[in-house]
Amino acid sequence: MFVLGMLSGSLVGALVPPLAAAWPWFVALLAFAVAGCRARPTGPAHVGGAGAALVTVLLGLPLILLFPIGPLGGSDVAGLLVSAVLVGAVSGVAARNRRGRV
Repeated sequence: MFVLGMLSGSLVGALVPPLAAAWPWFVALLAFAVAGCRARPTGPAHVGGAGAALVTVLLGLPLILLFPIGPLGGSDVAGLLVSAVLVGAVSGVAARNRRGRV
């Protein structure tokens, strides 16, 4: 989902130019939330959700670095990693609570 969303950024930018700047972050946060929700850790839910979101970033990071949509700096990559940990942890806990395992 993360890779396909990032690849579709150019198409979204061509069809809806005002959405082009927010598209990569929207896709990233949605992909991190989905990864955190789908994690089925045996330990703490926040660790499993954050780990799943980090794996998502690490698998998609070469694509982002090779084919950047816009200028990409070190702070952007750091922000992506921090948001992956935070969103993945929160969605992992929310998914476990929704499943009834507190």
